[in-house]
Amino acid sequence: MERSDWLTAVVVILVAVLLLGSGPLAGGLLQPSGTPTTLGDGDVEVGVVDVSTTEFVLTPGRFGTAVTYLRVPDAAVQLASVTDRPRLVYRVQVPALGVDRTVSTVVTDRGQHRLHLRAQALEPGTVEEDEYTGTVRVRVQSFSTDRTLYRQDVTIEVKR
Repeated sequence: MERSDWLTAVVVILVAVLLLGSGPLAGGLLQPSGTPTTLGDGDVEVGVVDVSTTEFVLTPGRFGTAVTYLRVPDAAVQLASVTDRPRLVYRVQVPALGVDRTVSTVVTDRGQHRLHLRAQALEPGTVEEDEYTGTVRVRVQSFSTDRTLYRQDVTIEVKR
């Protein structure tokens, strides 16, 4: 066997091992530890849910673009206890703008968890009013649980 053939065989074997070790059949053996990726059963006991409703804002894009951005604060959820692997879901809806954004994370430990939604660009000409009304929800979901931890209507100011 020539050296280039041997090197090719080693590379192919390494790639196969990495793909198999990080795939669903191996249960994601090469996933970072402590990072749950699959939803389980379970529930949480909530200490505090904090969403700074005054930080919701629509701002113009920079550099003269006609794009407006919806910027939302993080949701900070303090968990007193967690059983199994439920997920926290942070959802922001602004029906008048056609916005329905969601982010979720599977949790296994008590303590503080932050859920972050990046700013969303809106089509030029979409924002015509001076303020909009939106709804913010934080939920816990699992195979056995689906309940709202926090729900609040928010007024979203348009900065021009």
